[in-house]
Amino acid sequence: MMKLRLLRKPKGGDRAGDTPVRPYYEQSGVTIYNCDCRELPVDVDVVVLTDPPYGTGQKISYDVYKDTMTEWLRIMDWLLRFTFPMAFTMSHSRFFDLPKRPQWVGCWDKVYTSGIVHVGASPSWEPICFYNLPAGDRGRPRWDDIFRVPPAGFPFNLEKDPDGHPCPKPVELFRQLIRVLPRDVVFDPMMGSGTTLRAAKDEGRPAIGCDLSERYCEIAAMRLQQEVLPISRGHAP
Repeated sequence: MMKLRLLRKPKGGDRAGDTPVRPYYEQSGVTIYNCDCRELPVDVDVVVLTDPPYGTGQKISYDVYKDTMTEWLRIMDWLLRFTFPMAFTMSHSRFFDLPKRPQWVGCWDKVYTSGIVHVGASPSWEPICFYNLPAGDRGRPRWDDIFRVPPAGFPFNLEKDPDGHPCPKPVELFRQLIRVLPRDVVFDPMMGSGTTLRAAKDEGRPAIGCDLSERYCEIAAMRLQQEVLPISRGHAP
């Protein structure tokens, strides 16, 4: 499997003294790194698929990351410098704050409503932003840009894991997104509890992910060690 060349800079930024970042987990074509995504020089072809923080302040309590608007803008500016094909989910409230206009916008149809936001709406969908996709043509199958998948945790009476991620996305949603992206290594720079990596493994795709939180890395590694039965495929590329 092709790997990212991961180096951690010493104080002073001397490239000659850079030391490799050791993988937290590496098995069956999937690699996890416990580090800040902005430390990673990406020098292989990847497709980027992620679920960034929402930039909503402390309404969502992550394990390590502090979700401020300032930090969200820094992360999005870093993320949108990539020229690789990319897709990510995001909040309605931050869509017009993106530093760069998406190439295309899809829709995650949650099938059900999910709570009530500050304006009184009960949102049943979220934007999916696409960047750097190759041009389509009549010789390639088309794909539906509405992805209908219930959120993780439905029905509501399911008990939540108190040690888990505060806003996990459903694996099936990310399996469908992987199918419409080019067939390169899947890279999730803000992997949380590992939904993207689990989806990539289920789709037979090599994947690399990283996260600041060692606890989330541990949860992701445990999820990757589980075996699942195949399910029906939609949004075929």
